[in-house]
Amino acid sequence: MAKQIELTVDYEKGTKKTYKMKALTGLHTMRAMRLGAKLEKIDANKDKEAALSEIDLIEELLDLITDAYNDQFTKDEMLEGIPQEKFYESLQEQLAMVASPEIQSKETKDFLEKKKN
Repeated sequence: MAKQIELTVDYEKGTKKTYKMKALTGLHTMRAMRLGAKLEKIDANKDKEAALSEIDLIEELLDLITDAYNDQFTKDEMLEGIPQEKFYESLQEQLAMVASPEIQSKETKDFLEKKKN
């Protein structure tokens, strides 16, 4: 099953849209691994300068994610479609899915689990 992301397109109506990830290459994996390593380094080194670097890395991560979804949505559309309380969780999940071929979204795992039963 394809990796995917579900973004909210209208919070008042609760309308959501699901996007499927394109076929990824080793280049995507390497970009994701580099970003993950940089983010871990920043987490271990929390200061004012690190906070600015984290913003830059999040911008890079958003570029990687929109590329992985073949530019079906913009960075702003993605940010607008993620509830604030799930911001970091959603970005981390997407980073993990790009970095590792066997990792799927929680929704995909849940679907496959229901299908087994």
